[in-house]
Amino acid sequence: MSIWMALAVGSIISLDIHVFFQSAISQPLISATLIGWLCGDIMLGVQLGMLFQLLWISSLPVGAVIPPEINQSVIAATLLAGYIKPERMDLFTAFLIILVILGSFIGARFLYFSRLINVKIFERLIAGREEQIEKQTSRAIWYGLILQFVFSYILLMVLYFPGSFLWQSIEKFIPPRLDILFSYFEIAVLASGCGFVFFLYKRKHKQIILASALLLGLLLLIKV
Repeated sequence: MSIWMALAVGSIISLDIHVFFQSAISQPLISATLIGWLCGDIMLGVQLGMLFQLLWISSLPVGAVIPPEINQSVIAATLLAGYIKPERMDLFTAFLIILVILGSFIGARFLYFSRLINVKIFERLIAGREEQIEKQTSRAIWYGLILQFVFSYILLMVLYFPGSFLWQSIEKFIPPRLDILFSYFEIAVLASGCGFVFFLYKRKHKQIILASALLLGLLLLIKV
């Protein structure tokens, strides 16, 4: 699959974040797995998905909570991993963690601008047309979907192509003997994420079950 088509698929998945179903397919674990499968390496997608899901496990979109805009940056990061296929994985994983964190701030600005434009479109469509408000509201929803897709596509390109260029520069600049230092990035994220998940449940019997499941999952992931 070409990178342009993969970006389009990622943009469709991104619609689930705010404007389409909100069925959790845009969550890092699911979206990264899907992107990894499209890139021909589903296990890479699972590994990155688990890593980033644990990183933001305390910021799930539950109720009225507004989570940080990480989903699109995770999709871009997984596309980078799938198409670059780096040999220095410890350094690359640390690079992706930083990229996703920075991308969350960029994604928040994109969301802000898309919502401003959506409001302007809706106000213009219903202005002076109270008798057609139902029809115009449906049209505004479709315009909103198209606009969000376009913004998501642009955001993924903004993260993917500069990210690819930055990785090539960083890979040449940092000598391989320092890669061992960057392996601790992933360990720190996994450890802190497991801690967040563990303390989400106050009942001890649920904590024991959850801790056992996390330990088993991590062992299987490491073995694979």
